[in-house]
Amino acid sequence: MTTDTEIALVRIQPDTLEQLASDVLSEYGYEVNPSGTQGTDGGRDAYVTIGDRPGIAHYSKQKTWRQKLRKDASKAEDHEQDYEIFVFVTNQEVTGQQEMDMREEVREKYGWELDLWHFERLRSKLETDFPEIAQRHLGVNPQGQPDNLAAIEELKECRIEAIEARNELPIKLEDGPFVAIHLFPNGMESMQYGVRPTDLPTPPEFGREDAPFEGSPTEDGKIYVREELADENPEYTFFHEDGWIEAVSTRHFGHEGTFQTHRFDTEVVRTIRGALDCLEEIGVRTPIFVYVTVFGYKDTELWYTNVTGPEKTPKIPKENMALKRAEIVSYDDSVPDVVKPILDRFWNGCGWSVGCIDYSEGEWNPHFTGI
Repeated sequence: MTTDTEIALVRIQPDTLEQLASDVLSEYGYEVNPSGTQGTDGGRDAYVTIGDRPGIAHYSKQKTWRQKLRKDASKAEDHEQDYEIFVFVTNQEVTGQQEMDMREEVREKYGWELDLWHFERLRSKLETDFPEIAQRHLGVNPQGQPDNLAAIEELKECRIEAIEARNELPIKLEDGPFVAIHLFPNGMESMQYGVRPTDLPTPPEFGREDAPFEGSPTEDGKIYVREELADENPEYTFFHEDGWIEAVSTRHFGHEGTFQTHRFDTEVVRTIRGALDCLEEIGVRTPIFVYVTVFGYKDTELWYTNVTGPEKTPKIPKENMALKRAEIVSYDDSVPDVVKPILDRFWNGCGWSVGCIDYSEGEWNPHFTGI
């Protein structure tokens, strides 16, 4: 059973690992004084003492952790300071034998005691002794519900069923096929973000990176619709107070009943960009899982630019295209790069062997540029 703490540790960014590790070491009993030195791989070091024993700590998420440890130890040997302890913090998995071997190697070569913090040791400490550090730096509550991915998948399925049935939606949605975009943070099931619906940022209008007007708070979130007083709406975006966002549109029919494929690509990218801005604003931590669902368009022909394509007209092959999830590991991630596998799978599934044609030589180059 994979916990949300484990997921967050695997995907942790270098700067976050440094901050988390410094706090863990401080709680453990070290006095930590960051040196500010940063290597080309993102690893930093800090001067540490425990009792009256001086040492140095290095943090890295490099997969070849033993090579990195040896390299950092070699550099530390050239320092003017004398050390007794060499602390190495990694989010990689380390076996008991590997740890014993490295302890002996460091002792024999440098005369230092190696204090190795690895994936399992970090997980154990965060989930038992230091849950507040996990909340602060990973955006998860280790004492909350485990197996978070399973809970997220279940919620996503429940939301698609609700949209299909037009049941328990924040507004009355027009009947018909729909495209749904969901963003679920890893810590969604266990974190309390402490933001009232009134104070939540307005989620973006579907297909845009922002909303032209302020959204309306509801009982458990904030919603944006173009015409708030309309009896029905063709689309909406909803920001739940638990930190997840749902965006739904029924507008993708056009050109004699075809599916507007280029518009779909562009609107998916724009909506996700805008949603991520909202999540970052309230302090949601990555990873964030992104889902795109195309529902109810079975046998609908694709509309796309006049380029060489399949011999047969591409059509949407099934009623529910629940495309494979994407993962936002950092807010600095390129959204088009992250969602390319989603869009490729959609185009592939509809008959295009080359994948999404809104990329040129792997670069995002959308044909649809309108609002």
